[in-house]
Amino acid sequence: MPLEKNSLLNDRYEILGLLGQGGMGAVYRGRDRILERLVAVKERAPDPNGTTRGLAQARGQFRREAQTLAQLTHPHLPRIYDYFSAGESEYIVMDLVEGQNLYTFVRQHGAQREALVLSWTRQILDALVYLHSLNLIHRDIKPHNLILTPDDNIVLVDFGLVKLFDPDQPSTLTLLRGVGTPEYAPLEQYSREVGHTDPRTDVYALGATLYTLLTGKPPLDVHARLLNSDAWRGVRDLNPNVSFGTATIIEKAMGLYPPQRYATALDMLQAFGFSPSRFVEPANSAPALVETNPAPASGLLDSRLGAASSKEAPTAPPKGVISTFLAGMADDSSPHGTVAPNTPLSSSATFLEDSSNAPLSDDRTQMLPTKPRLSITLVRGVLRAQIAVGTYVDFVRVPAGKCWIGSDPAADENFQKDELPQREIELGEFWIAKFPLTVAQYTAFTNATNRLTPFDFPQKSEYPITSVSWYDALVFCRWASDNTGKEWRLPTEAEWEKAARGTDGRIYPWGNKFDAARLNSAEGKHSGTTAVDEFSSGLSPYGAWDMVGNVWEWTNDWYKADYYPRASEKNPQGPDTGSYKALRGGAWFSDQFHVRVADRTHINPENRYDYVGFRPVLASGL
Repeated sequence: MPLEKNSLLNDRYEILGLLGQGGMGAVYRGRDRILERLVAVKERAPDPNGTTRGLAQARGQFRREAQTLAQLTHPHLPRIYDYFSAGESEYIVMDLVEGQNLYTFVRQHGAQREALVLSWTRQILDALVYLHSLNLIHRDIKPHNLILTPDDNIVLVDFGLVKLFDPDQPSTLTLLRGVGTPEYAPLEQYSREVGHTDPRTDVYALGATLYTLLTGKPPLDVHARLLNSDAWRGVRDLNPNVSFGTATIIEKAMGLYPPQRYATALDMLQAFGFSPSRFVEPANSAPALVETNPAPASGLLDSRLGAASSKEAPTAPPKGVISTFLAGMADDSSPHGTVAPNTPLSSSATFLEDSSNAPLSDDRTQMLPTKPRLSITLVRGVLRAQIAVGTYVDFVRVPAGKCWIGSDPAADENFQKDELPQREIELGEFWIAKFPLTVAQYTAFTNATNRLTPFDFPQKSEYPITSVSWYDALVFCRWASDNTGKEWRLPTEAEWEKAARGTDGRIYPWGNKFDAARLNSAEGKHSGTTAVDEFSSGLSPYGAWDMVGNVWEWTNDWYKADYYPRASEKNPQGPDTGSYKALRGGAWFSDQFHVRVADRTHINPENRYDYVGFRPVLASGL
């Protein structure tokens, strides 16, 4: 029987109304009379038909939920304030999360824009990485348990099926084997023959949740997929506006069998091009995985990933092909990757996996069949990454340390409000592409993946690639990561700014005075983009070319005009949510005020413009 309005629990919590009710209890809106704040009061009422053992299990699970929440501190998870018993019922007092669950939101508004869903995804994954770092598995992720707050934050709620995961004892430390909601529950939640629940269980549920958010419809449950694989419809089948990259990530996350999925939430977070927040201290390697039965062949993804769906194992390239290329690449300084094949090898450190023993994979959720890792070489302080035979990308090192972001109004009279206040922050080491990505480099990617090129007429190979969306840049980075075994991603705004100006807060890469001869901007009166290696006098303190002018460059961050005052002092990652992505650097038509390194702009990440390109970063060197 529901608690009466205005009743008092534990001489402290006043019941203001019923928020929801289920078979095992209810959740109430309440007021803490001591601390004078609104709270949520979750009640577990005893089952009148329950056995002694069942009641004991339910009490234990409810207590475990309280103990779990008590140790959590994360902006996308609720906090717990109290736990107590009253009569035969037990109660948890926690944050009152105001808002609407995503299940109701999608029922009312239908399929959501990809950019918005990705902003939610980043928040959810960050919370999951945090939970998994504490060896906690949620096991009931679904739109119903994700609350959208009035300030556009997502909070993951309902820890009733939480499991404390020990990779050495995967079948222990849970009192109830939770099944969850069929459309969002993977096979291992139904049968131990498939395997025990572990981080990959949450990965599946999140993939199914994203499927719902992007299509407006829940996916088939795992039993229907097993019985009739032809009935499956991919994300892009229902919503062709979803990018190839996002659809690929979701379908990999929803692999029927655990080995087909991302091993951890962190892997999935990084596949999207995101980085963990300051609340997460991820381990250096993935936790040990539970052995499961091998997955049978399935046609689920065959027709959706192009070359990735081929059932024939790829043939490893002859050793001589890549080795011959390596022998000629080291001294070529061209930014677009044309190499004389027989140039003598200079003194350099070269790393290449032996292609003759490269394992072949039958995981058809990959963008491309597994291939030998291509080379990463260090040549006179420049890191050179091979992305295809005859094509590579150069990176320059930006050392760890402090730097300035934003503008000082006393030094730069052309400052904009979204550049304030100027702040000193600290960044870890990273390597940024020496040049904006070129037509030749991007064409190697489109040729390898059978993607359409973003232009319909011949382009000059040494010019910057343009007309690419933020999602196009993200998929390129994932492809390059697969080829090289290194993490490629887009720079954060803070990383881009340090790479462009160094540590002294200068206005332009070369100093504080504008000089039209050092870049391609409106003052130079060029009629369009120019070769990325044309302006040698415009280098940044770290040796990066074309950081300002020529093309605007995508960053990884969401844009918000008021972000700087609340940015983290160490490795800021940008706002958690947003509708637009931040761009930096200005373009060939930008005037001297908009090619300042502190200048910021923003556009929809789905859009493509012939004045927008990008340059990737490597999170680490050799």
